[in-house]
Amino acid sequence: MTIREILSCCSFDEIMLWIGRIDPRQLKMRPFYREARDVLLHTHSKNSYGEIDVTKNHWGDGPWVMMCEGNPWESLIDSELVLEEGVKCTDAQLAAQCLWHLTFYYFVPEEKDRVFAEDESQIMTRRQRVRMLINEIESACPADMQNRMNYLFHTRRINVQKYRSRAYNADGRMPYLIETMTCHLRMPLNDMKQIAFVLSADPKQPLTDKERQMFDSLAAGLLTTQTLMIKTTGVKEGLGEEVELMVIKSKPGKNVRYQSKKSHNDIQDNR
Repeated sequence: MTIREILSCCSFDEIMLWIGRIDPRQLKMRPFYREARDVLLHTHSKNSYGEIDVTKNHWGDGPWVMMCEGNPWESLIDSELVLEEGVKCTDAQLAAQCLWHLTFYYFVPEEKDRVFAEDESQIMTRRQRVRMLINEIESACPADMQNRMNYLFHTRRINVQKYRSRAYNADGRMPYLIETMTCHLRMPLNDMKQIAFVLSADPKQPLTDKERQMFDSLAAGLLTTQTLMIKTTGVKEGLGEEVELMVIKSKPGKNVRYQSKKSHNDIQDNR
């Protein structure tokens, strides 16, 4: 059985059950494991390694899948899994080990170069990192977004996550994203006081009015009344048929006055 076949024959819930047994902390990363599995199942094979050895796990029960960490997914996805004599495991257990090792360094191939390159953000000042984030948001959104996001300079803590649909179908991209945020998210969104949602689509596949309405409903349903919200839409080249949701959570710094929740919720973009 190949890696593609083992990932296909098991449900995502079954796979995550076993990943949770490997490391319970990984259950908070469900949306990213889900995205990775969907990307893998749509990866075209190239320069396949042919066979991948599965040995006994020396750090616990179950299998150990070789060669998967850091190697190209296109070379691995249709490689045959060859179990060493004496290895016993269920399909879901083996699929979990494959997904665990394949995502050890990154959840999608686009992250590979960044992960293995020197992390320049570590030598930047905090102000420079915030400026870089605001510039990224401004490049996708209306021109007035920079002023609206300047509050980030006065925060004590910022957490940024990006959630991308992997529907491989423009009609299914928003339902996919909504399922991710409502069914698979294990990281609380209301653990900070301020939050910004930035939903982006490729300029060649712009958001429809219906998708904007779905976004409004999603954002409203995810937050508590104590959370201050900015919500906007934008464009980002390279997304193809998919959409990307950037979630920016933050806590205000000392002596920073809150703006009213109403003023934030009243901010709407027509783009």
